[in-house]
Amino acid sequence: MGLLDGDCAVLWLLCRRYFSNSTTGGYRSGFLARLCTPGMAVFLTLCVAVWLLVQGNTVNAWDELRLWAAYPKALYVTERLQLGADALLYANMQSYPPGMALFCYFIEKAGGSFTPARLYWAYAVFGLMMALPALKNLRWKQLWMNAAALLLLFVLPMFFGNSGFDGLYAYRSLYIDVVLGLTLGCAVFLAAAEGLPGWFESARLAAALSALALLKDSGVLLAALALPAALLLTKDGAPSGKRVRRGRRWLRLLAAAALPLLLFGLWQLLLGMAGVKNHIPLSATADDAIFLPEFFTALLKRDIVSSPVFANWGGPELATYATTGALCLGLGLLTLGLFTEERRRRQKLLLLIAGGMNLAYIAGLYLLFRNGFDGNMPSYARYIGTIAQANITLIVLSFLEAGQTRVEAAIMKNEWSRLAFACALALLVAVFPLGLDRRPAKYAEGAAQTAAQIAEAVNAEENGPGENVRIYLAFPRGETDVLHHELYYALLDYGIRAANYYDNTCINRGQGANAGQIAQIRQKLMDTIAEHGCTYLYFVRDIPLAKEQLPELFAGSASAGTLYRIETEGGRTVFRQIGPA
Repeated sequence: MGLLDGDCAVLWLLCRRYFSNSTTGGYRSGFLARLCTPGMAVFLTLCVAVWLLVQGNTVNAWDELRLWAAYPKALYVTERLQLGADALLYANMQSYPPGMALFCYFIEKAGGSFTPARLYWAYAVFGLMMALPALKNLRWKQLWMNAAALLLLFVLPMFFGNSGFDGLYAYRSLYIDVVLGLTLGCAVFLAAAEGLPGWFESARLAAALSALALLKDSGVLLAALALPAALLLTKDGAPSGKRVRRGRRWLRLLAAAALPLLLFGLWQLLLGMAGVKNHIPLSATADDAIFLPEFFTALLKRDIVSSPVFANWGGPELATYATTGALCLGLGLLTLGLFTEERRRRQKLLLLIAGGMNLAYIAGLYLLFRNGFDGNMPSYARYIGTIAQANITLIVLSFLEAGQTRVEAAIMKNEWSRLAFACALALLVAVFPLGLDRRPAKYAEGAAQTAAQIAEAVNAEENGPGENVRIYLAFPRGETDVLHHELYYALLDYGIRAANYYDNTCINRGQGANAGQIAQIRQKLMDTIAEHGCTYLYFVRDIPLAKEQLPELFAGSASAGTLYRIETEGGRTVFRQIGPA
């Protein structure tokens, strides 16, 4: 009890020191003065605006249904990390770092119930929090800059979040790539803006790097790209001119790097203990003579932003990585005039570091596609959009952090310069982030009803809540069925796990299969059921050929909506129909 009292006393002294107002002598006014800053007002306004915007959002994209929305939902249902054979999450999704899933989980728990809208809101709030340090120089007396900050931060996640891939629109998507790019840009910005003059700034940089390491596997490499910025920029000491001994600077830098490395090592240890392997097996399979020209053509000419403005101006090859990179470089050079001489030198170095980061990221992307995707580039727009998002984030945050006085002196000289600035903002918003369309929930309601029916049938069979039940979802060979993903996501509410991954659901070989091929199909099905411990099988779609090729297994019935219980009789597997779910 004495230790607790001591902690409370220390906490009280810290609060008194931080929230006291030396000019008024009061505490309440000091607290409000520190809380009601323009930056905090911009942050809270955007939080409310995004909350209103995401109401009614549904989850119906493949990767969202099997990972980015499924992970926090599985955490919410089970209250534990999704590792091992008993996890609700797909086995080959368990190696993804749980950073954003945990953040979404805590947001959902705070709300008291699980709703898709909170998932989208959590993504937005995370990005806004990362950008908060750039708002420290906002002042109430210059409302035009506050309005510009409000607008820029609102559209910032949208620049490369509307690539058109599977309806990826900002504030409508749970793909992690945009958040990853935002976090990388913020981490490099922190290293450049602070120069690690104190332990607080070092801790803030460590938090940003740790977020990178826990968002996605590639985030560890991105954190390693952000560290050279701190290495080079600490050479000049603090921007304020405060001299810091070299030993202390390096000590703080090492402390900033230690936390993300520790978290990454801990996560790898947990994966090893649970026997979880990396979800992307690396093996060099692409022919460089064929792949390299395609890769660099995509790099220079393939659109990464789906913009109505660009489409009206001619469509392809306008919003490519090359053009957006040139735009970021131009904006970065223009912002040099907003800084003091000391900060201008650091900003130039920052642009050079950003260029090196882009080259390193492109090299890493090449190795990933060459060794991990068999020479294919299925998610190129999202992946290259990550570094593009980091570029634009770095430029926007540098502009906001420059300070009202410098910006006003450089831009707000007269009516013409103000008009030019307003037009530039309008053009920036109009060209990129017009993707606010809501994706229709084609199967969400139907999948929820089907999942409820399956759960009811399973509970009747199990004489109670059928939790930790594994079900095999079957649909025709060669179909990557969205309904399968919707059903998997809906079944999480009942603790029922779809054990088989979507590309391991082929139980028919096609027309004209011979006896040997049919025997292989049957054996593959049995092996999958045994491997995943499936106790039920459900036909998501009609599989007419299954009736012809495997009649003895399903008694001639393989129609959509048929549910079977998998049992063992006389040493062989038997499928007992328990009716349409």
